Amino acid sequence: RQAELTGQYQRLSPKVPLLVAMDAEWGLGMRLTHDTLSYPRSLTLGAISGEDLIYQMGRDIGRQCRRLGVHVNFAPVLDVNNNPKNPVINDRSFGEDPQNVARKAAAYIRGLQDERVLACGKHFPGHGDTDVDSHHDLPVIRHDRQRLDAIEISPFRSVIDRGLGSIMVAHLSVPSLDDTPNRPTTLSRKVVDGILRSELKFNGLIFTDALEMKGVTKHFGSGRAEVEAFGAGNDVLLLPENVQASVHALSQAIRQGVIPAQRLEDSVKRRLRVKYRLGLLKGVQVEVAGLPEDLNRPESLALRRDLLRESLVLVRDDGNQLAIVRDQNATSGTSSGSVSSLVVTLAIGAKPVPENVPPEQTENANAQTSIARPSIQESPLDQGTDGTSPLSVRAATSFQRAVSQRITANHFNMPKDAPREIWEELEARLANAKLIVVCFHDLSRSAKANFGISLQDIENVQRIGKSRPVAVVHFGSPYALKHYDGLTTVVQAFEESDDAQHLAAQALCGTIPFRGKLPITASPQAQYGAGLQP
Repeated sequence: RQAELTGQYQRLSPKVPLLVAMDAEWGLGMRLTHDTLSYPRSLTLGAISGEDLIYQMGRDIGRQCRRLGVHVNFAPVLDVNNNPKNPVINDRSFGEDPQNVARKAAAYIRGLQDERVLACGKHFPGHGDTDVDSHHDLPVIRHDRQRLDAIEISPFRSVIDRGLGSIMVAHLSVPSLDDTPNRPTTLSRKVVDGILRSELKFNGLIFTDALEMKGVTKHFGSGRAEVEAFGAGNDVLLLPENVQASVHALSQAIRQGVIPAQRLEDSVKRRLRVKYRLGLLKGVQVEVAGLPEDLNRPESLALRRDLLRESLVLVRDDGNQLAIVRDQNATSGTSSGSVSSLVVTLAIGAKPVPENVPPEQTENANAQTSIARPSIQESPLDQGTDGTSPLSVRAATSFQRAVSQRITANHFNMPKDAPREIWEELEARLANAKLIVVCFHDLSRSAKANFGISLQDIENVQRIGKSRPVAVVHFGSPYALKHYDGLTTVVQAFEESDDAQHLAAQALCGTIPFRGKLPITASPQAQYGAGLQP
């Protein structure tokens, strides 16, 4: 459907093809959620030690964009996310370190632009240190210019020097850059023309963020906002609240000389040069036949899995507790002891897989199955009498099933906020366990929602951890790692997908290595750069 609409719009402009843009930060799946691939979000990529895979991802997203008739990807996010409470940037950022953000972004940009898709760094001059969403209000950043240059603006400067094609300006109030009350940076000539164009020598296209957002409309009405934005130095005005009023106001401003004719001419030429460099002037056509297959290639899925694998972080393993798992993995074919004396996994908030679902179908099953009542669900092993390692487990999560393909273990599933008697029953069953692996599921990226974690569940897990080794596998935001301080072992996996669960199980059992490093600081025991590589 999107390809058909793109073709329809292009036919309405036969002489000068349209420049089609899209938010595809983690791929086309960011907007086309049902039919296309989503790569890991940028905070996951920020944990990867190198940049080669990110470059490959950029190229593949670029290929998919071109195949769909998209020429500008509003990505990557260059914001340095140094505020855990940021409601809008959050896991869309590569992390808290400006240099790491710049390196990862540069690789992504190079991949996109090698496929002749214009990258768009955002959100200038930096939306990372806010706790207000500019979709709903005008955030205020009160840092001085020295701090902004060192942190927020630093990644933009770095990628401008490496050939970034376009930049999106954010709706922010930054008094150290422009102290006009309630003036968003998108409408500030001091910021757009003065800093971005003149100081940073940026010669590419400049986009506004969506002008329908409350960060603009709260203080500037339709028409006036667009005139101010174009006058500030932006080339493309995204999503005006009232298109007709905006066109009328801009036309009037140009006729009356409020916007100089030279300013309009310079911007038009800049846009035409971009279309020429991207090959649009040779004609644009989107072939619908074979499109779903082209956008969902097996090699793209393999690359996604590679990115997830390289992002896994072993935050800490005090006392080398994972040796219990890995020693058993090395001898799993001959283990004959009681399973309750070895490793136990506990999934909190997960949706167990029914007994009759094959391992390769666990992702779909997880989406369809739920725990109907608050009770512990133990998953006994299907272990052969010859002592061989079990191949399947009943009523287990994807992670638990992957663990049981490698070692002998007992598995339990528990809903969030289970009553105390359920925890007491669980603790009685854990009496002989050498290591308890706790997995938190159904998590949130929102700090306001405590990242989807129940404080009661944390309290219970911490209590268990005082008497025996506990390893936490966290399938969510790394900012939530603060809750696990004091526990012996912590593994950070960034999402709950089937792939992420299988890879985390493999790393836990020593089948694949941990290579990731935390891209942010969550707590004194979960610092930026933490990551063991045993």
